[in-house]
Amino acid sequence: MQNIAVIRLIQGRLAWYPPGASEEPRWLDNETDREQLRATLDSRRVSPCFAVPGADVRLLPLSITADERKHIAKSLPFMLEEQVAADIDELQFAYQTLDKTHLSVAVCSTQKMGEWQALLADYPGVNRWVPEPLLLPWQEGEWCLVVEGESAVIRTGLCE
Repeated sequence: MQNIAVIRLIQGRLAWYPPGASEEPRWLDNETDREQLRATLDSRRVSPCFAVPGADVRLLPLSITADERKHIAKSLPFMLEEQVAADIDELQFAYQTLDKTHLSVAVCSTQKMGEWQALLADYPGVNRWVPEPLLLPWQEGEWCLVVEGESAVIRTGLCE
């Protein structure tokens, strides 16, 4: 099992959860918690993961043909142009191959990605970014819901 430290943005504040942490976050506006995260990252005993806020990323399943798969890196934004409500030049697209004809796609604004990169700049090595919903457990036929104050994160499928 891999040791993962999860970094999240909660109501505008960065927080992190060490591997095996309880439900209480460690706030990165607190100097002690900030230094503890830096030391943990420096030790390389854990793999850091940024939980991309679920409200700011859209997850889409996508069926493709073998021919489309060959050029997916260049064609993906154009394939989804009709499904997104923003100019594709202002969006970032990432995908994960599920099988030969299916992808899981994440879409978010370039502006938001820039904001997150700026927030994470003091923590080198945070190269894995995963949409929050995909960090929740999931089983076929079930949903997982986490309610935090006035917001909620929900996972409804393998890549949704």
